[in-house]
Amino acid sequence: LESADQRYRRAIELIRAPGEKDPEDDETRRFLAWSYLNNCDVLIRMNRLQEATEFGDAAVEVDEMMPMTHYNRGRAYAASRIYDVAIKTFQHALELGGDLRLLRNVHLGLAHVYFDLGEIDSAYRHLNVSMTPPFLQFIDPGQVQMLATLELLRGRYEKAIGTVKPLKAMPDALVNVNLIAGEAWAAAGDLDQAADKFRKTLQAEMTPPRAHVFLGEIQAKQGDLEASQQSFRDALAAFDKLVTANEEDPSPRTNRGALFMRTAKMDEAREDFAVATKLDPRFFWALGNLSLTYSASADPTQRDGNKALALADQACEISLQRNGWCLSVR
Repeated sequence: LESADQRYRRAIELIRAPGEKDPEDDETRRFLAWSYLNNCDVLIRMNRLQEATEFGDAAVEVDEMMPMTHYNRGRAYAASRIYDVAIKTFQHALELGGDLRLLRNVHLGLAHVYFDLGEIDSAYRHLNVSMTPPFLQFIDPGQVQMLATLELLRGRYEKAIGTVKPLKAMPDALVNVNLIAGEAWAAAGDLDQAADKFRKTLQAEMTPPRAHVFLGEIQAKQGDLEASQQSFRDALAAFDKLVTANEEDPSPRTNRGALFMRTAKMDEAREDFAVATKLDPRFFWALGNLSLTYSASADPTQRDGNKALALADQACEISLQRNGWCLSVR
């Protein structure tokens, strides 16, 4: 990736030296736009997101009528969690049109953005479009897994279970298949089936930490407190690795903080949420959870109603601006 980054930068310099205007002939402008958008893709993969958005902006500036420039720009802003720009950019790509694979990818990009925002119906709508004619030939296991997750979030548990069943023949999809099925069975009230699916999830090499959390909660409900505590310890070890590997990402810390809250370790939870909000002051999930550590602490000396309300209002305001709905922890 480093080599590809340098090659594209060199190509851009050869076409347009710093301070010079864009080339006037269409063929050279198109080549320059492709260099920018390809470098944008490389930078996204390298997680150099600030640069990725800059190269995405440059690609659109050079050739605003090329749908692919808007698609990659949208990807860069989505990865940067600047969702309003990502949505507008993806929508503009749809308006410009393009080949079927690109249009499918744009709808899928919108589905992921709306999913991250918690707008489940909008995510479902765009994902469904990406999986219907004329895009059937491009369906992959990731889309099916996401569809099952959305069905689960919409309370359609049997639909979620049925959606993932065809994926069982694909070894690389088994982790998410069992995890989603476990969540569905747990939501439907069948704890034995749910526990079985979570155990199968944990047999795979790549195990999502939340599988340990879900299994621990079920074991607690079934009265096996010793096994439940061990599952929570396993979950913490897995989250620790994620936090270490992603020190600049607020999500792993927020997820680990939520585990600390579940296990009544409020001080540790507050520290994780506080660090997450420093990494991204507008990460409203961390703000909302940080509010709860000040309102729900079992230690009266740690409660601070005013601070809890201020953080809750801040989380609500940001989620309203971004999503149109309020994250209500007030």
